[in-house]
Amino acid sequence: MHADAVLFDEHLKSIQIYNLAKLTGIEVIDRDKIILDIFSKRALTTEAKLQVALAELRYEMPRAREKVRMARMGEQPGFFGLGRYEVDVYYRSIRRRISSISKKLRSVGKRRKLHRQSRVRYNMPTISIAGYTGVGKTTLFNLLTGESNPIAREVFTTLTTTTRAALLSSSKVLISDTVGFISRLPEYVVEAFKSTLEELVYADLVLLVMDISDNKEDMCSKYWESISITSELGVSPSKTLLVFNKADTVTSEDAEEIISSVFSETEHYVLISAVTGFGINKLKSMIDTFIFHSADEISYSDNKEVTLKEISLNSTVASITETKYTDVKG
Repeated sequence: MHADAVLFDEHLKSIQIYNLAKLTGIEVIDRDKIILDIFSKRALTTEAKLQVALAELRYEMPRAREKVRMARMGEQPGFFGLGRYEVDVYYRSIRRRISSISKKLRSVGKRRKLHRQSRVRYNMPTISIAGYTGVGKTTLFNLLTGESNPIAREVFTTLTTTTRAALLSSSKVLISDTVGFISRLPEYVVEAFKSTLEELVYADLVLLVMDISDNKEDMCSKYWESISITSELGVSPSKTLLVFNKADTVTSEDAEEIISSVFSETEHYVLISAVTGFGINKLKSMIDTFIFHSADEISYSDNKEVTLKEISLNSTVASITETKYTDVKG
């Protein structure tokens, strides 16, 4: 059977890709490159295309550096016999393009800052929807705002933050749909999409959406990875509300068992279905209490009050330890 390429679900160094390609005689593609190719196909807006282009160049930079090194040793990996001069020109070209795109994205960032200042002036609270790709963030966004943003089974349908006004209870808020997380997301990808992801930092409330139909091991892994990403961005755990979506795919008994066993340290959460509308009124009520009231308690079930408390990284680790998933690192 003839193969056109070999795919690796791992990050590979440029020398590894070169040696494997030399050994197999076909193209070698690592995990980072696959992610970037998917991003490139999903990017529709100018900002998303710039972010993807920047991530691709940062992916290529160490490889270009290695190609320069090997060219000086007399080998020309990936250049089909180009000389040393051409390789050096290629490397410098990447550096110039990174500088140019970074400058354009900084300009976009300044516009975002102006938008945030406008929201502050008009006293418009902002809610950001975050979570893994494929958990139903855009479906929830559409339900809360009345929008009809594209929804698909494919990953990374959303690569640009979309913000819309919505009326929750008696007050208006702004709700933002953000790019989805993925395990082992390369640092340069997070860096490239920082102007998009930083909306989470300035939000008054972050809805961290989880897929209740995932098995316990995947839930722990994705929860830890999400908390890790938001913490690195500087998002305070105290303004995070856990939203378990896709309640229509499991029984209520199974849902409660999963939540209580995997997230025993997490006290403020809500179980919903963005498809059927189950639990949406309860979610709106919790959002309203969180943002517009100074009360220390919110209700997540009919006759039960729970105290709002910060989800610290220590409590997250404790929760994972109790459920025997300490080997899951995301």
